[in-house]
Amino acid sequence: MTSVLLLLALGGSATFAWTLWPTPTRRSVRGQRTLRQRYLSLLHEPPHLAEATLQRGLADMQQRYPGRSTAWHLRKLIADLQRDRR
Repeated sequence: MTSVLLLLALGGSATFAWTLWPTPTRRSVRGQRTLRQRYLSLLHEPPHLAEATLQRGLADMQQRYPGRSTAWHLRKLIADLQRDRR
């Protein structure tokens, strides 16, 4: 009896926690797409090279600054690129 109650309690809390898990919204996905396009346009490279550079930069940023959003990493990459061009 207690094991059944324990299973129900764990299942209920897991379901509740899953509903609170953040999911990307259309607005955030659209914002990320805009930031990606901005970064790619600032690179002045062919699209396939620019995309590879972006992927390497994102991977590096995600290792350096874990726990941040993809949009934050993209904004940081753009700011660093603009700063280095000054």
